[in-house]
Amino acid sequence: MVESRGGAAVACRKVVGGTIEVEGRSIKVGVSPGLPATAEQLIPLGRTGTPEEAAGAVHLLRMPESDYVSAQTLVCGGGLSL
Repeated sequence: MVESRGGAAVACRKVVGGTIEVEGRSIKVGVSPGLPATAEQLIPLGRTGTPEEAAGAVHLLRMPESDYVSAQTLVCGGGLSL
């Protein structure tokens, strides 16, 4: 989705994070309580993500080369889609 605000185009892009390891703890986003206890059992890459990897996804969409990308969601979840 792109809207024009005051003569400038505004692009809508978002990053959805999966399970990210932060200071020895996993922060689980969108995981139901009935699922297996460890994220590694669910994630196809077999591990949780790092804050740097999540930031890299945001950086990718902020690059000038991504200016034409709009109305997209980038899932940063190690292959596990929500």
